Amino acid sequence: MTLIIDGYNLIFAELHQAEDHRDLERTRQRLIALLTHYNARKRCHIMVVFDSPYRTSNRVKGPQLPPVDPKIEVLFSAPGSDADTLIENIVARSSNPRSLRVVTSDQNLRRGLQKKGVQLIYSGSFFKEIKESLREIKKSLETQEPPEKFSGIPTHEVVGWMKLFGFDKKS
Repeated sequence: MTLIIDGYNLIFAELHQAEDHRDLERTRQRLIALLTHYNARKRCHIMVVFDSPYRTSNRVKGPQLPPVDPKIEVLFSAPGSDADTLIENIVARSSNPRSLRVVTSDQNLRRGLQKKGVQLIYSGSFFKEIKESLREIKKSLETQEPPEKFSGIPTHEVVGWMKLFGFDKKS
C-alpha cells in the first residue's frame, strides 16, 4: 500500500496547537519523525507532499530534511504548482489508484480523488492512527526485557566464574 499525505494539510489540521507555524521546517521535521515511528509499525510506502516555498528560477530547491526511513519520500511541488496538483498527478500516473490511500481534509482534492477510487482518510483520523501507533510502540517497549539483561555479566560475577573454572589471575 502507498500512503500519500497532504503534508501541510495534516500539519495545520493537527499539529497547529503543538507547533509554532512560523518555523515550518521544524514542524515538517517533527511530522517526518512521527511518520517514521508510525511506519516502523505499518511498513508501507509513504509520500509526504508539501507546497514548495523554495522556488528559484526553474528549479525547486527543497529544505534540508534529516535522513528518514527509505520508505518515506518527501516531495515538494514544482514552481507555479501546489501539493494538491502533485498529489493528483501521482494518482493519475498510478496503474492501480485503488491501492493508494490519501490523507487530506481538503474537500476539493477529496472530491477529485474519490472519483478515481482512491482510499481517502481525513487528516484528523490519520493523526489518531499515528497516536495509536505510537502508543503501541511505547507499550511494546515497556513490556520488553529489561536493558540490564543485555548489558553483560557484572565484573564480580565474571571474576567468580573465572575462579570456579580455574582461570583466576593468581594461578
